[in-house]
Amino acid sequence: MAGRGDPKLMHSTYFKLENDSASKRNRFVKACKKYLSGHSGEVKGGFFIGPRDKRIKRDVSDLGFDIAMSILFKNVAAYHAYLKDPRHNEFIKETADISNTRRVFDCFVL
Repeated sequence: MAGRGDPKLMHSTYFKLENDSASKRNRFVKACKKYLSGHSGEVKGGFFIGPRDKRIKRDVSDLGFDIAMSILFKNVAAYHAYLKDPRHNEFIKETADISNTRRVFDCFVL
C-alpha cells in the first residue's frame, strides 16, 4: 500500500489504569495530551482521548479499559515516525506506574 494514495492510519490504544481514581485518570490524560498529541504526521484534529462511559454495559461491550486514545495519521510512514519519536518513549516512562496494560489496534481509514 505505497504510493501517492497511501491511506490514513488510525492508531487506537485502550489503557487499563492500575487505580482508576480521578487523580490518576487526570494525570494519565494530561500525559497523553502532552506527549502523544501534535505529532507532525497527525491529521489536523485527529487526536482523541477520553474515559470509558461506565454507564454503557451491553453484552458486546468490552469493559476492560479505562481510557481510550486514538490518533489519525496521514499515512503509515507518519505512524512509524511517531513510534520512534522521543516524546512517545517519554510517555511510556512517565505513565508506567499508572498503566501497564495497553491494547493497541491499528487500521487503515479508507
